[in-house]
Amino acid sequence: MGAAMSGRSGRHISIGVKIFTVGFVVFALMSSVTLLTVYMAATVSRELDALGHRYIDAYVALARTHIWSLERSLVDPTSQMWPINRPVRIVTRDGKVINGRRLNEDTYTVQMMDDKGHLVSLAKADLREFTILVESPMPPYRRKLTSEEVADLVAYLLSLKGS
Repeated sequence: MGAAMSGRSGRHISIGVKIFTVGFVVFALMSSVTLLTVYMAATVSRELDALGHRYIDAYVALARTHIWSLERSLVDPTSQMWPINRPVRIVTRDGKVINGRRLNEDTYTVQMMDDKGHLVSLAKADLREFTILVESPMPPYRRKLTSEEVADLVAYLLSLKGS
């Protein structure tokens, strides 16, 4: 009976050693992963800092330009119109007047968004008049708003979702 007990306790020690060994290996792997994670986080942080110092000035300038452009659009909207975004006035051969914004144009056709928000596609051969307007349909607010009111309006517009 004593031999049977010592055999069992020998197995328990053997199983205990195996469990300890597995635990130690798992601990060693977890420690290695932790050290590598800390190392990589520090490396990425250094790289981001380097990028930030190189590019932050460009982003600040871009944001200032965006704000300046928004202010100019309010006080002098015509100055901020791009040629492709200029309003158009079309008179068809049968006398129908369509006002809107040109989306696309080629030699034979013009596609536009009319002032009601409908997509319109017309053959140029069917037009009596096709005029690209140089004045913005939005009135300037230069003399209607104070500089503080313009700043408040710009701040509000920038706070809207999607800006």
